[in-house]
Amino acid sequence: MPDVETYDPTLKPRDGGEYLWFVWQVMSDVYALVDFLSGRAKPSLASPHYRRHNGSFNHRSPDSAGNSTPPAKENQLERDRIEADLEHPTALIQRAMEIGRSLGDGSVDAADAAFLVSARDLLNVRAAPATGSSIVFTLLVISKIHPRGVRAGSPANRSHFIYANEHLEDAASKLATFVRRALMGMLILLLFTLALSAYVAWGKLLLDTRDAVLRDFGANESVFAAQMTQIASNSLEKGVSAAALCGADHRTFVIDQACRQLDELKERHDGVAAHIRSWDLFQEDSDVGAVQHVAVTVGVIGNYLLPVLYGALGAMGSMLQQFNKRLAERLLTPRDRRAAHIRVMLGVMMGACIGLFFNSSAGPAQATGLGGAAVTLSASAIAFLAGYGVEPVFRTLDALISHFFSLGGIKDANDGPQHIADRSS
Repeated sequence: MPDVETYDPTLKPRDGGEYLWFVWQVMSDVYALVDFLSGRAKPSLASPHYRRHNGSFNHRSPDSAGNSTPPAKENQLERDRIEADLEHPTALIQRAMEIGRSLGDGSVDAADAAFLVSARDLLNVRAAPATGSSIVFTLLVISKIHPRGVRAGSPANRSHFIYANEHLEDAASKLATFVRRALMGMLILLLFTLALSAYVAWGKLLLDTRDAVLRDFGANESVFAAQMTQIASNSLEKGVSAAALCGADHRTFVIDQACRQLDELKERHDGVAAHIRSWDLFQEDSDVGAVQHVAVTVGVIGNYLLPVLYGALGAMGSMLQQFNKRLAERLLTPRDRRAAHIRVMLGVMMGACIGLFFNSSAGPAQATGLGGAAVTLSASAIAFLAGYGVEPVFRTLDALISHFFSLGGIKDANDGPQHIADRSS
């Protein structure tokens, strides 16, 4: 990963006056807003209801030292010219570029500063919900996530100072670093979660296979029991075992099939038992102990650890999706990094709390999916949904708390003195 490009303060205007520095920041927002609006059909740079003016305000008033125009009238003419330039998109851009060219020379008067502030206000309204600050900050974050291979002071990078803002540089660098780490962390977490999920699924499959073998053993024993009952009713021989029936020289077709199935079931049982012992983390020698350890491990990991991981994945996926959306709409702000941290922590917390509401003995939850089809939701699936949609989950919890305590309040009110008096009467 290349190093993040650092901000070069020498690229901004060298005049140290706070006035020029303020105008330069406003100019930066105006440049960003013009670039944002001019590249889209909606919202557009042109006002939907501007009128074409005749250009009477498109020239500066004569110098007050060379004519007798009263100062009040001259100020009114300057204000009218500003309003006319703001109303016409072409005049707005033309004057903004003229001010930007003269800004480097430090020859920006109060009228030009007033025009820039008014232009920023007008363009912010047209670009809403994006603002000049959010556009500049988004462009800074983009430059930090994908830094160019040229040096900050090289001619190929000179245009970068237009959108540079020393107050946002540190926040943009931190957010870009956070996004890169979040992408890498999500990839690592995803791989680890998938590996752990596969491990748990393997254990559950072994337990399910063992249960199926035991059920087949039961069905096989039923066949031998029926044959033993028939032999006992036809002869005086009692207590014939399955081994004796399978070792007899002459066997009926039913007994022969049952004996073949018994041998196959024994092989399957021994194979499943060997796999369970190899899966068991505690390396229990006995088959029964290994089965118990596998069942406990699968239950703990599946109902408590995996929901936390999937809750974190859901929260990180939602966070990155929101970041991508705000990036495309130029809506990033410095507070997005703190909000992302909070969202991920809330997703982890919701995933950890899923075990409080999920009853593993009742089996997976059922929900109605797209097209009315039933969807089976495990604890991990519910945790992922809770992490992805933190706000709806908290609204549900608020409603649940309100409903629960309102019921408690009604019960307490019913047990009050008036209610007791009514019941006694």
